[in-house]
Amino acid sequence: MEISKTLFKEYSKCINYPYIDSLYKLRGLHEDFSENINLIKKMFSEDGDDCINIPDEQMEVMLPYFQEVERLALIEANLRFNKNFIYHKDTKDQVCFSFTDKDGNVIYTYVDGFYEESDTVTILEIKATTSNKFIKTKRFINNNGVLEIDKIKNSDVKIFERTSDTGKYFYDFAITKFIINEWIKNNINYKDKKFNYYLGILNSNFIFNGNYIDNEPDYFNSEYKERLFTFIDCNTILDEYVLIIKNEYESLLKNIQNKDIYKKYNKFCKECIFEDVCFSGINDLYSIKTLIAPKRVNGDDLIKLINNGYYKITDINPSLLMNQNHYIQYKAIKDDEVYFNKLEIIKEIDKIKYPIYHLDFESFFIPLPRFIGEKPYTQSVFQFSIHKEVLEKTCDRYKDNYSFIPYDFSDHRKELVEELIKIIDLSNGGTVLVYNKNFEYNRIKEFMELFPEYKDKLELINEHMFDLMDVVRGSKIVNYYHKLLNGSFSIKKVLPLFSNLSYKELDIHNGIEAIIAYSKFKYLPKEDILELREKLKKYCGLDTYSMVVILNNIKKEIGYVKEA
Repeated sequence: MEISKTLFKEYSKCINYPYIDSLYKLRGLHEDFSENINLIKKMFSEDGDDCINIPDEQMEVMLPYFQEVERLALIEANLRFNKNFIYHKDTKDQVCFSFTDKDGNVIYTYVDGFYEESDTVTILEIKATTSNKFIKTKRFINNNGVLEIDKIKNSDVKIFERTSDTGKYFYDFAITKFIINEWIKNNINYKDKKFNYYLGILNSNFIFNGNYIDNEPDYFNSEYKERLFTFIDCNTILDEYVLIIKNEYESLLKNIQNKDIYKKYNKFCKECIFEDVCFSGINDLYSIKTLIAPKRVNGDDLIKLINNGYYKITDINPSLLMNQNHYIQYKAIKDDEVYFNKLEIIKEIDKIKYPIYHLDFESFFIPLPRFIGEKPYTQSVFQFSIHKEVLEKTCDRYKDNYSFIPYDFSDHRKELVEELIKIIDLSNGGTVLVYNKNFEYNRIKEFMELFPEYKDKLELINEHMFDLMDVVRGSKIVNYYHKLLNGSFSIKKVLPLFSNLSYKELDIHNGIEAIIAYSKFKYLPKEDILELREKLKKYCGLDTYSMVVILNNIKKEIGYVKEA
């Protein structure tokens, strides 16, 4: 069997995975699989369509940016380490290390960067993540752009957790080191060479200065105070990881021999592509996984509850539901009743003053900054929609909608801001109503830094900003709950409960599709961009009109009357 690093991670974490994966890859077309025909039916439709490997359009859009991160990181590494790392767009063109174990399994990995000298070999792993999460641990010292850890402490447990924010990258790289160590055993010429391991990541403090070469950002000119990439010296960490990976490898060997299916849920299951195959119905309506946080019931976590046979919220004895939100959910489902905390809803609605500017932004979120002042993974706003409601129940879906969408892929942020402050007039008071406030609030703060000449007017917008989710979701205890929310308070879940309006009527249905549409502005001719602009306008416009509808209908449901 050939086992890549990716499969190493999958096969080692679950006793079921290797066997189910073999069922999937061979589509059950093997006599040994006949007794598991029901599992196979969960993977493929009656017409033979694949129900597991669903195309990820967002990943297709992001792939060129991830590839560009690798290419640029190797350029940076050549400058930083004075070596000659070569970039390969195709993974299979990269240097590959492998070993064959006693059972004939071939375990292999490709490396993003490889450079060999007479006495050393340098291995680079590039990840399109940022340095913030590593620096926040306060365990790394920045030595001229290279983060180093002196020695491992007992408190560094998250570094060795394969699912933690930092640990998952070191775990992945440690498998590479394990495979290379085994490879060295069969390559005598390398036994005396020192192997150095560096993880290349994006520098959170890098700010693009707006210089371009042939219309592409120049990230390497001499004007930068911070470099685009940071490198982490992983040698000490990976040395400590050796025993952990060896144990993982032993688990892998046991798992690939397994031919049974064990119904034991674990912490990896929720992100596994075969979750529904092993635990049929676990993601159905009213799943126990939709419990509102904190996701514990009478001290038990979800994993324990699922393994005790509780797949739905209504499977739980209500006497165990000590968390009030959980009990509200249970009652809404069991008794088919809608929950309203009328007093709290009124308290929140009273904070909303007319005129109301219902506001929503759409942003492009990629690893590499495109425009001056942006950092890696900046939420680069390209569109807004505003529905202006001067008086209650007077807002027209089309006539009172204002929007900004560019006509190309270049920088139009200043025009967007100028249009925004022109439409939102708070000189006589009012409310800027958003849904999930942190996003719009933080984008406005970023605009203040980018365009200080508009700081006062932008600051006024944030001072008058109110989160409609506070009306619906509330703070600690929910204000409103309908069973069809299924644990989510997204605007797309709330809207159908108060209106017949639907995102299904649009060509763009969600934020991911909006990002995909905008990304095409870079390549499409003008006439196609015009068509996409109209689709984006309708999508973002429904986001803001949804707020109009939800607010007015909640008022109607509770009989809200504004006190004189």
